[in-house]
This record gives sequence, structure tokens and C-alpha cells, in this order.
Amino acid sequence: YVFAFLEALMAGAQAQGLDAAQARTLVLETARGALLLAQQDGRELAALRAQVTSPGGTTAAALDALQERDFAAVVQAAVAAAMRRARDIGDENSRA
Repeated sequence: YVFAFLEALMAGAQAQGLDAAQARTLVLETARGALLLAQQDGRELAALRAQVTSPGGTTAAALDALQERDFAAVVQAAVAAAMRRARDIGDENSRA
């Protein structure tokens, strides 16, 4: 589902006029930067998000759009579905 999120970001960038190569670079470098910061900085992810979110900026606008659509609930539902399936697979394997 991480790749699905990156694909959606890339599609969104293309819908806003970037070509495929530009969109891919933007998406992958944004993700890379966020992951590197999270790995190198011991603070909570919420603190890092706040650090990179300028009031009234582009990140704030994107986060507002995600929050309006209950992004956290969608992601949590995806994790719950994956966990249910993992349990089902475990149960199937234990019966085999």
C-alpha cells in the first residue's frame, strides 16, 4: 500500500501538469526526504510533520485535503484489513 500511495501522489502531480518523469522524481524525492528525516531524527512523527508544515503552505493545504477525507481512518482500515488477512493466512497454514 505504500506503492499505491506513491502511485496516487504521482497521478496527482501529473493531473496538475507535471510530466511523468517530473512527477516520479518529485514523489520519490519527497518520500526519500521524509524517510531519511524520520530515520535520523528521534522525535515523534507528529513533531516532524509539524516541523515541515508551514502554516498556510503547500503541505498544510495537502494535509487539510487529506483530513477532510478522513485519511487516517482510511489508512487504519487498510491496516486492519491486512491484519485480518494475515490472521486468516496463519489459520489456513496451521490447518494444512
